[in-house]
Amino acid sequence: MYGVRTHETTPFRRPRRTRSQLFRIAGQRRLGLWLSDALAVQRALRESDMPRNTVKEKSRYDQAHDPLADALSNAQTTDKTAAHNGVVYAARDALAACATSQVIMGDKRKDARARAAGLRHMGEYNEGHIADLVQPGAADNGKDLILEVKLARCLKKSFNLGTGQSPASIGHVVAFGNTEAYYRALILGVKQRGRPGDAFSEDTGRGYVAYKEGDYHDAIYNKLNTVIPFILEVSGGATPHAYAFLKRLARDAKKMGSADGTKYTGSWTARSFLPHHAQRLAAAAVYGEAAAIATAINQLKQLATQRCTGPDRA
Repeated sequence: MYGVRTHETTPFRRPRRTRSQLFRIAGQRRLGLWLSDALAVQRALRESDMPRNTVKEKSRYDQAHDPLADALSNAQTTDKTAAHNGVVYAARDALAACATSQVIMGDKRKDARARAAGLRHMGEYNEGHIADLVQPGAADNGKDLILEVKLARCLKKSFNLGTGQSPASIGHVVAFGNTEAYYRALILGVKQRGRPGDAFSEDTGRGYVAYKEGDYHDAIYNKLNTVIPFILEVSGGATPHAYAFLKRLARDAKKMGSADGTKYTGSWTARSFLPHHAQRLAAAAVYGEAAAIATAINQLKQLATQRCTGPDRA
């Protein structure tokens, strides 16, 4: 995590322990090693002469030929909701630990009826998009404080902001180079600058960038709420904006008369607010991705079984 020592990112005590498989996957991903849990099934699928005629078949082919599991992590069929929810709960715990008012979690279930109800219920804070976390009246201006949590895949090849700006894929050179700009534009929006026709330059920052309305345009400009883009990557890293907000919570917890509701019994290494909650957030991100990859490996095993025992193999 940004500004946190590596040995403080994995809690060990019983309440925070994780399954051996997830620990193994997370460790191998962190060290850039081949995933031992996936090698056998990937070899079986490669030997079965997989087709590549459709988008789904091409995705499965890539997953079978990627021992580092980047394709498994980024695949559309891989469940990313559980990992995101884990980070949201960890962020909720940090916010609630020193909160002076209620912390509200937005309901983002995919069920159409539940989502419509959530939009109506959370509309008083932001119209058109359900916030992850809201603390009413907690902003510096007396308005509401909103956290929009994003868990990004840091090995995503490229993205486009849809504003005429196509940033270079520099995540291998600069921390959050492939993720932060995209999600900040998605959450906060982008102001128009430059003249149409002038190509945008990533090196100089000059050129045309079209206006883009963010998901929290109503909260920021109409309701005057404060919106925090709380962006983490599955590697456990938090963007400077998210880490700065966590440091502010730590300062609030230390103020005279403040009540810190954090339970520090779950870790052997974290003895104060900032390292404890940084540890919880990093662990939620890292192990959340590991759990998603473990599920994707099981899906590959089912596919391999079907291909090896199907009618054409009889």
